[in-house]
Amino acid sequence: MTADNVYDLLPTIRSRSVLLNFSPLSNDDMKDFARVLGLDNAERRIALSGGSPGIAASLDIELFQKRRNAMLALLKTGAGAAPYAAWLPISETLGRSKSEKLELYLKLLYELLRDLTLLGESNAAIRNVDLRAELAALSSRVSRKWLINAVKSVDEIAALLRRNIQKQIALDGLLMQLRRPA
Repeated sequence: MTADNVYDLLPTIRSRSVLLNFSPLSNDDMKDFARVLGLDNAERRIALSGGSPGIAASLDIELFQKRRNAMLALLKTGAGAAPYAAWLPISETLGRSKSEKLELYLKLLYELLRDLTLLGESNAAIRNVDLRAELAALSSRVSRKWLINAVKSVDEIAALLRRNIQKQIALDGLLMQLRRPA
């Protein structure tokens, strides 16, 4: 079995498992993998996969972009770079969508927050290279403290996932946390 986070597994399962940590593949290895499989949009898949061949091969780019754009809108609204009205239709769509899992959105939210942190601290390579200009503008609007609080708030939602929380309410609540004055 595989797991993104070993601590998502029950302690009884962890105690009976042998842990093997796999590091991400290098860009060259990912390019070779994409070439062998003949993946379409290989460069895009490689950039978004974070070195995971399984993600690169199975990524639905259109759905990924829809989800990521929703989380980017949440961050922009939370940082005060967009009005609440920009978030409202997205929130309503998420509320109507019963099949979309909140954890998929949170994963993208973590990646966007990671990129914002990198742009604010070091201007290092980011995962969402196609959003560099938007993320750089957003990064200049937020403080390190805002980013830390944003990550902590997302962590709180992630901890509640097992309690079957309602995604629209969770994300709207997160937005309210982000808009609070520091």
